[in-house]
Amino acid sequence: MSFDTFKRCLNNIPRDVEIIFSGFSEPWLNPECTKMVLYSHELGFKIAVFTTTVGLRLSDIDLIKRIPFKDWGFVVHLPDNKGQTKIKVDKNYFKIINKLFNSNIQNISYTCPGPTGPTEVHSKLKQLLKKTKAPSQERGLSTRAGNIKIEGLPPLKKIKGAISRSGCLNHNILLPNGDVVLCCMDWGLQHILGNLLVSNYDSLFKSEEFLKITKGLKDDSAGILCRYCEWGRKRIFILRVIKFFWRETRKRLARRGLIQNI
Repeated sequence: MSFDTFKRCLNNIPRDVEIIFSGFSEPWLNPECTKMVLYSHELGFKIAVFTTTVGLRLSDIDLIKRIPFKDWGFVVHLPDNKGQTKIKVDKNYFKIINKLFNSNIQNISYTCPGPTGPTEVHSKLKQLLKKTKAPSQERGLSTRAGNIKIEGLPPLKKIKGAISRSGCLNHNILLPNGDVVLCCMDWGLQHILGNLLVSNYDSLFKSEEFLKITKGLKDDSAGILCRYCEWGRKRIFILRVIKFFWRETRKRLARRGLIQNI
């Protein structure tokens, strides 16, 4: 995406929408990424970042380190100990990581994805992580709602029943041509909501495609991406667990005469 296209799209986005530099690829593979981050900050947007640091330069860190990254923060994806993340761990990588560790970037954190579940961070980074006070976590890779195959993971089954409407419906991805797709799982570009070069932000959520998605959350015959999404599956599971414990709690309170069991 060119910087000019980015500016034109931002003109159609309300200032209370958080701009997250992430999505389908590494943000700093775009040489104008730092320029875009700084411009977004100047306009007053909340900003977050998810990066492997590939393409990030030492000079970039100096330019962005004073930005107050919000909500999601500045998340660094670290290489794992099995080489699944394909991040080249060389002298330049350590220069970047060491500078990030000592940059005092607001809300910085680290995560290490594994091939089929949580795994350990690359052995050469363990000692460095011990020296930083920033939080870190380990988590598994995602098939992007069945769009990619991961060795050792079975194909996803379609989620049945109603799916609760989630915040993911407005965690959309802006493409270089101005198109906006549903979310970071939509690698197949199945759900294009609109184009920010020719329409405004609110129109995305009134589009025919968006209405089809919201209808499909209740209709399990619909072929929407959400019905194959790992995050949708986790939300269903969590919701069922909450309902179970709430139901059992009500029964106990009713037996004690504290509430009416309805």
